[in-house]
Amino acid sequence: MKKKELDQGMEEALRRYQIIAPLLEEGLAECEKRHIRLLIRDQEGISGRTLRRYMTTFKEHGFDGLLPRERKDKGSCNAITTEALKLAAKLRQELPSRSAERIQHILAREGYIVARSTLERHLRLQGLSGRVLENQSKPLTQIEPTRWMLQILQNAYSFSDIKNELGEIKELKTLLQKATLGQLRERNQAVSILARNRGIPIPIITQFLHISAKSVYRYFKCYKADKFPFSRQSSRPLKVNTEENINAVFSLLHYPPSDFGINRTSWKIRDLKSCLEERGVALSRSLSE
Repeated sequence: MKKKELDQGMEEALRRYQIIAPLLEEGLAECEKRHIRLLIRDQEGISGRTLRRYMTTFKEHGFDGLLPRERKDKGSCNAITTEALKLAAKLRQELPSRSAERIQHILAREGYIVARSTLERHLRLQGLSGRVLENQSKPLTQIEPTRWMLQILQNAYSFSDIKNELGEIKELKTLLQKATLGQLRERNQAVSILARNRGIPIPIITQFLHISAKSVYRYFKCYKADKFPFSRQSSRPLKVNTEENINAVFSLLHYPPSDFGINRTSWKIRDLKSCLEERGVALSRSLSE
């Protein structure tokens, strides 16, 4: 392989590694991986299948597995011509929603035979991805709520864009920072608050972030009361963790349920809770568990 071709191959392998790097972080929960995969697919314009292939080859062969494979038909004239590329670019710019497959058919009628994957790659390299052009042609307020929240997580909008849309809201810089750089809980809280300020309905927020409506409501209520959910955590110990309650639970477990008039050979949570209440120890069922 020539030096120029080797350099190009290394650049492509590095690009692929940079794409999958966020997924290689240890300790990621499955919900975090799902969010990251969505972000990567939307930002890079690649399919889930391609992303899985990059991950698999890297795990099996390391960085070398990300190097482009040499084409068996190398040397044949299969690249898209300059004239065909100019026509394809013009067709995409005229109608951003026009698919690569449709452009491929139009080119074929003009006498240019181009593979769809080649066409998509060259259009993407020129910044003519259909998704990018569609978003650029829409006012910010017309972008669907789910896409808007996704691009908030991607830090795709400037601070001035968000400020112009949402107005003078409290702690906007902090919210945007938490949405892009915070932990999963902080990201969910910040995106929930920003989305509510934009007027996005709670059901759409819960479906996108995979959190409960109660959580979204609580985050926004705390925000409106100047009590950020991601500021200070309560240092008050859980009620169940007090020494008195722990001793009460374990002392009860040393006796069979039959000693308390319960016709069972093993304890059940509801029976345990009932007996604790008789002793003056009031715990919820979840704390007893």
